[in-house]
Amino acid sequence: MIRNILFLNAGRRCELIRAFRETLNARGGGKIVASDIVTHAPALHVADTFYILPPRDNPNAIPELIDLCRKEKIQLIIPTIDPDLVFLDTIRTQLQNELPDLHILLPPSHVVQIAANKIRTRAFFQEAGYPPPPAVDIHQPEITFPIFVKPVAGSASQGILKIDNRRQLQLWLTTHNPQEYIIERYIPGEEYTVDLISDQQASPLAAVCRRRLRVRGGEVVHARIEDLPELRDIAFELATKLQSTGPTTLQFRRPDPNTFIPIEINARMGGGLPLTIASGYNWPAMILQTLENPRQRLTPPAPRYLTMTMSRYDQSIFTSDTAPDSPRLIVRPSRKIPAVKAVIVDLDDTLYPEVD
Repeated sequence: MIRNILFLNAGRRCELIRAFRETLNARGGGKIVASDIVTHAPALHVADTFYILPPRDNPNAIPELIDLCRKEKIQLIIPTIDPDLVFLDTIRTQLQNELPDLHILLPPSHVVQIAANKIRTRAFFQEAGYPPPPAVDIHQPEITFPIFVKPVAGSASQGILKIDNRRQLQLWLTTHNPQEYIIERYIPGEEYTVDLISDQQASPLAAVCRRRLRVRGGEVVHARIEDLPELRDIAFELATKLQSTGPTTLQFRRPDPNTFIPIEINARMGGGLPLTIASGYNWPAMILQTLENPRQRLTPPAPRYLTMTMSRYDQSIFTSDTAPDSPRLIVRPSRKIPAVKAVIVDLDDTLYPEVD
């Protein structure tokens, strides 16, 4: 039974770590270890213990990761960011040889490669029968604006940009190499994420659709689960053709009520997964069960809520440099919500467009 889990480069995944701890406690206990390359990552201080590891390109990164896993008797590594998927995929065989009892929450290599490269992502969607947004040739004399650019190997919304006219395009070209970007027609409409989980035989188990109402820095801060059977069916079909295992995150645009256009694949748990978990789908429990029983077909639980909304807020964790072993203070909201007597408006974040 999996009891000791490492969250690699845990960053701000505090809610996710707490969800896995709750599942471990329900199974009789366990230990959660977190790592990062910086000491101020909040999720480090939510785990039972943490380590600072070298960056991926450091020669000591792999030996120190293996040493950590041996010391803490880690049974499962959970990556939380896209670059770590590629990193772990390249050392997958080495880790399996060094640590034969270790599980890695990682889909097959071909899935990692498709998700990591937007050209391959577009080709997969096209071959699967769900065309992505049309590509735009910026060298043509006539271009229909707006267009959308995103790095071929980007993640976390870094480098993406909506370009509204030729003047903006020319300005963008002065500082960017278009060969390193996907350039496609901008698709208006609502944006949806589908949290999907498959068993180790690549059979989809559950899919939950959530509308992204507001995003900050590439991560959703306001979202709503919606009961969309048509979108779930599309996600199931794509996941089956992708032959992914474990968690996968698919993103779509909805330009009209009857159309969903795929735009992105993340071969990991999405940042908004806590909303799916809160709705009744125990992703942590299903992940552990599929890894421990790879040939067993699971029946996912029915959701408690077909519609549910999530609104996130900033929360602080305080640590002391002068007393590193002192208890860590985690600020949590009160269970009792008093009557509102005043509203304080953060002008930078509320009334004006946010620039990340």
